[in-house]
Amino acid sequence: MRKHFIFLLAIAIFLVPQFALAKSKIKLAEEYAFIGEERLAINSLTDAIKENPMNAGIHYRGAIIYLQFNDQRRFKKEVKNACKLEQSYCSKGSELYEEFGFKSISERRSSKIITDFFYEAINIRPSLKSKIQNRLFIDGKLCLRIGDLSRADTNFTILNQFDRSYGKQISKLYLNMSSNFSAQGVIFSLNRAVFFDNSHKQEVGNIAAKNAKKDNYTKKEKLSFKSLAKKYLSKKEYFVYYPPPTWHQVGKTKTFTGKGMGEKQYVKTIFYGTDFTVDDKIVVTPLSKPIRVYMRNNWNLTSTPFSEVMKHGKNGNAIGVKAPKGVKFNTKVYRLQ
Repeated sequence: MRKHFIFLLAIAIFLVPQFALAKSKIKLAEEYAFIGEERLAINSLTDAIKENPMNAGIHYRGAIIYLQFNDQRRFKKEVKNACKLEQSYCSKGSELYEEFGFKSISERRSSKIITDFFYEAINIRPSLKSKIQNRLFIDGKLCLRIGDLSRADTNFTILNQFDRSYGKQISKLYLNMSSNFSAQGVIFSLNRAVFFDNSHKQEVGNIAAKNAKKDNYTKKEKLSFKSLAKKYLSKKEYFVYYPPPTWHQVGKTKTFTGKGMGEKQYVKTIFYGTDFTVDDKIVVTPLSKPIRVYMRNNWNLTSTPFSEVMKHGKNGNAIGVKAPKGVKFNTKVYRLQ
């Protein structure tokens, strides 16, 4: 019996210093991590784990250190090790994934990294899903209120991946709060409202069309709103706000008298750069007998009004017309307005 006691005491004497040493090294690793000394922190952590690989607490604390240095692979490994060694660390590990998921949102890390944290948390503890979803929605709503659109959208996008039933609520939030932002923020919010619930297309189009008419926006911003309205409204709906342009006469009707139908008997009528320009429509109307109008690089014989939309021109060039001597004709210029 005495020999057995001495043997156990010897084992205890051997193990206790090792355990104390491991504890001190994990503490040292945490201190190095706190001041950003990655190499020293990882070396101390590695030693602590080697000397006491069956201590779940050391694996768990090691996971936190790895995460501080953005080593997700080894972070996951140590969480799993802690969980295997002691069941209570499974719950702690899931909370760690959840905590760092939200921390990653505030640090504006990639959606893939953030989503991965949340999926791991839910994989360990499925009951966390509703808690995470609720917090994503509340945090997103708060960010929207303070105008942090990027962070709000990260929350909402991740939430939508977990549960698309939130789409209608998120869409409404964007619509209701869009008026609080700058023009760029309003346009972003309106687009996101449709992304999360496309049944709001017409409503978004109407808001955009109305904003395009407001004087508090710059010309460039108004054009952006018009473009957004055109994107989400049908032609009929869009034309309620912005009717299509129609041809309106510019300048006066001019009347000329023909010199004859010979080769050099044409009359110079209206001039490019003075009377008309590109995209104007020219109408030449004979008042009695047929005439020839020089357009499309050709003499066009006509007894009815002849029209052409000008696609190019050169300052000083004129529309030439041949008409029988004494026969009158007139010219009109129209522009889309």
